[in-house]
Amino acid sequence: MLPRLMARLRPDSTFLNLLGIHPKSEVTFRGQFEVKMSIQSRLASLLLASLALSVAAAAGAQTAAPSPSPAPAAEPAPAPEATPVPEATPAPAPRPSAPPSPLATTQPHTPRPIPGVPATEHAVPVGEGGFHRIGLPGAADKPFPYTVEVPAGWTVREIKDSPGLWLGPMTAQPPKDPHLVYIRISPSDVSDPEKVAANIRANDAKIDAWAAPLVEVRDLQGVKGVLVRMDSGVGEAARSTLVLKLPLEKAGVDFTASAPRAEFEKMLPIYERILLSVRRAAS
Repeated sequence: MLPRLMARLRPDSTFLNLLGIHPKSEVTFRGQFEVKMSIQSRLASLLLASLALSVAAAAGAQTAAPSPSPAPAAEPAPAPEATPVPEATPAPAPRPSAPPSPLATTQPHTPRPIPGVPATEHAVPVGEGGFHRIGLPGAADKPFPYTVEVPAGWTVREIKDSPGLWLGPMTAQPPKDPHLVYIRISPSDVSDPEKVAANIRANDAKIDAWAAPLVEVRDLQGVKGVLVRMDSGVGEAARSTLVLKLPLEKAGVDFTASAPRAEFEKMLPIYERILLSVRRAAS
């Protein structure tokens, strides 16, 4: 590149004087060729010197350049503010509970002592199949004239607005629970059980709303009564009832067990066991 650049140069006086060459003397005594060579030599020296100066200047600039100042140290992050702990909210005062229903407050009766049978808190004693005989509450001046055997755990209950007694476990809820036997005073005179049975059969033949597939006179150790099964309704409304009708002075008393038809068939052995266990209480 340098020879080509020098080849283009013409040795005019201005340029030669700049290089410190006096063209008159040089051209006169050495010839044109020598002048040209002298120019190339001087130019090369000048370019090398210029290059050296450029390198030195660049190195100096790099040396003189201020080193980058270190990044300022990060300020410590402020400590997080403590979250205020909310004050405990006092628990609301409990609402007054609703008054319990009559069923919940109903307490079982302490069975009336049975003559000749030791009394306990519930009834007694437990006999065959877990049944035990209990006395029933009657008028204040005299005991109820009949006793009955019930499964262990069954009690006697009176329910508000219900005129009779309920026999059953405390979990059973009157009036439709199948695990109950209802005892009520009947206005019908049962002093003549044969006549009562005949009347029931006659009504069965006349009334289609119900049927009485079982009407029997039963002797319960000296006390005669009438055992009746009555069926009514169809489908899901089908229901059956088993009733033992016994005499009570000039009226009668009914021991009744009732349930939907399917449930009734399952409970029937227990119903019969309870109703046919009724006996006259000893005086």
